[in-house]
Amino acid sequence: MGDERHVLASKFLTHLRLDKGEKMIKAIQTGLKRAQTQWQLSVVAYAVNLVFALGFALAFKNLLADEFALRDVSARLLDGFDFTFLSDMSYGSASISSLLKMLNWLIVGYVVMSVFLSGGIIASLRQERFSMPDFFADCARYVGRFIVLALLFGLTWLVPILVVAMFSAIGSAQAESANSEVPMVIWTVAGIGIAAVKLAFFYLVFEVAKFEVVSESLKPLRAFASAFKIVLRNFATLFGIVLGFLAVVGVIGGVLHLLAPKGETPSGVFVLALMQQVLVFSRVFLRVATVGGLLEKYQEYRAILNGKQRAEELEQVKQYEEQAETKLIESEQSSLEQLPSEQTPSEAETPATYQANKAEVAQKPEEPKV
Repeated sequence: MGDERHVLASKFLTHLRLDKGEKMIKAIQTGLKRAQTQWQLSVVAYAVNLVFALGFALAFKNLLADEFALRDVSARLLDGFDFTFLSDMSYGSASISSLLKMLNWLIVGYVVMSVFLSGGIIASLRQERFSMPDFFADCARYVGRFIVLALLFGLTWLVPILVVAMFSAIGSAQAESANSEVPMVIWTVAGIGIAAVKLAFFYLVFEVAKFEVVSESLKPLRAFASAFKIVLRNFATLFGIVLGFLAVVGVIGGVLHLLAPKGETPSGVFVLALMQQVLVFSRVFLRVATVGGLLEKYQEYRAILNGKQRAEELEQVKQYEEQAETKLIESEQSSLEQLPSEQTPSEAETPATYQANKAEVAQKPEEPKV
């Protein structure tokens, strides 16, 4: 028992020696390795993105073909905007409105599908293996609890909104008193910055809460509360992991923009479409890698917490055994003290003494009767 506590303490000290930057780099490398090893996850997620994008693209294409073809609106987009163009657009406002409604439903469907797939992605990354039946089974297993977590995450949006509103109100009041717009701009920018940090914080809570559901089988509310504590203690590292992968996405987008062909030739349009899909797949792949990196950091921290809890449990067991042993000794001493005063423990007749006396009496010859 003492050796196990020593091992747990050594692991904890080793964890403390690692620099936060090293932990973040290690998590990023592990996330990339997991995403590369289980590339099927990126393919499934990319296919879902492609289906939703094609659905909206086809609807928009039909709108342009059916509603605006008669007025040659598509061709006149190259000539600039004028009153006739705007009037033709107004004629198609009903179709545009229906298209926007469909877009809203597509966004809702995409969010639900993303929540659905996240269960299978997290479970597969955690087990470090991919199986299509197990993937969709895990998706179905966790989707209910993940939807509750998504609703809780939606409620947390009220905090950044209130922060922006409060800072804007303060800036507006100071702008009126100072007869200048500078205070309002400063307070608004500060409010937006703080709101962005809070939004990032609750996003990480949402992600870690999903890890808690999958790894610890917690209910949504308890998982969200536990994730809040974990993110509060590891916000810098977790946020650094996310920013690192976002920076990679930005670099890839910038490189593709520089390499994009100029002109509107058919081959140029095809290359642009292909490069766009490369960017989309890169974003999906790095999204899976981000989940893998966050999961690596979570598992590392959870192992430390479980180790500390195990050490505390072992210490409690040791204390309980010591208390039980102490009570047993006190009970024996108390029973000895309760013996008759005229007899000492050595004089008290025990079962062994009784049997010896009985045998001695049986061996004595009977005295002759007179």
